[in-house]
Order: sequence, then C-alpha cells, then structure tokens
Amino acid sequence: VETLKRSLGDFARYVPAQVVRRLVTGELTADMGGERCEISVLFTDIAGFTTISEDMEPDQLLHEMSEYFATASQVLLEHGATIDKFIGDAIMAFWNAPARQNNHQELACRAALAVAAAIAGLNERRVAAGRPPFHTRFGLHSGEAVVGNVGSPERVSYTTIGATVNIAARLESMNKLFGTRMLLSETALR
Repeated sequence: VETLKRSLGDFARYVPAQVVRRLVTGELTADMGGERCEISVLFTDIAGFTTISEDMEPDQLLHEMSEYFATASQVLLEHGATIDKFIGDAIMAFWNAPARQNNHQELACRAALAVAAAIAGLNERRVAAGRPPFHTRFGLHSGEAVVGNVGSPERVSYTTIGATVNIAARLESMNKLFGTRMLLSETALR
C-alpha cells in the first residue's frame, strides 16, 4: 500500500494530479482522444533566455530553472491551472479541464498577474544575489479547443490542441514585437 501511494504521488508529479485522480477512479482512460470545450490557455517565456543560459553551467541552469518553475507553478496551481508542460524556459498551462471551472477566464487572468508578481519577487532576490533576472512574458487566450490524450500507443500526453492554443502562444511571442510583458486576447477578459 505504501509503495502504491508513493508511486501515485510520483506519477502525479509527471502528470497533472487531477488527471491521475480521474485515471485511478476510472473517469478518464489513457485511450487516444479528447473532448471539445472552452478553455483558457497561458504561455510564458523568459526574455533573453538563450543569452542567460549560455553564461551558466548546465547544472546551475537546471537549479535556477527549477527555482523559477517552482515559483510559477505554485501560483498557477493555487489559481486552479492544469500545468500542461515545461518547454525549455516556457510554461504552458490551461483552465477548465479536466475539471470544469465556470470562471476559468478570471482564474487565468488572476493567475497571470500573480505569477508576474511572484517572479518579480524572485527577480529581486536573484539580482540581490548577483544573478540575472528572469523577465517573463505572458500570452493568454480563451476559446474552444480539444483537451485529452494525444500521442502514440506507447506514449500519451494529456494536453490541449487547436487554434486557441496557437493564439495564446503567438500572443506570448508578440510581446517581443510590442515591447510588452503580457498580452491577453479579448476573449480572455470575458
């Protein structure tokens, strides 16, 4: 029983805990497919990360990124996010799946602001310690997407796909063009 508990706890660190719970109870399966639903999607990215990472040893970079991801993840989870993945220095998270959240746009907007504040606090500590700040950019969009299991028979990922996801990613990257830190679509503000 203890091994099973530990294994489920470890598994929930790789896959969103809500998904693990639903897999264990039989509400979800690992079969390919998903469902269409309205979601809010957030992408983050660190400005100038390539330059920052080139000046660090890989083990130091791993430690510093873990600190960064821990700071952002805690806030995202407190605001009801499903953290989809870490992509290099980026985070992809979404709301309203697997559990429904009637106020997913509000949760996502509040989360983006709270993560920005938490990262600002982290950056103050980083600069005081002589380390470069992690200036984070955000893109947030709400709309319809498919959420579910994507992959192959050997490896499945619980994720979301569709134009809504692509727009959120593009909003994040447009921050560089506009010299901004956070871009949200009109639908994210409803």
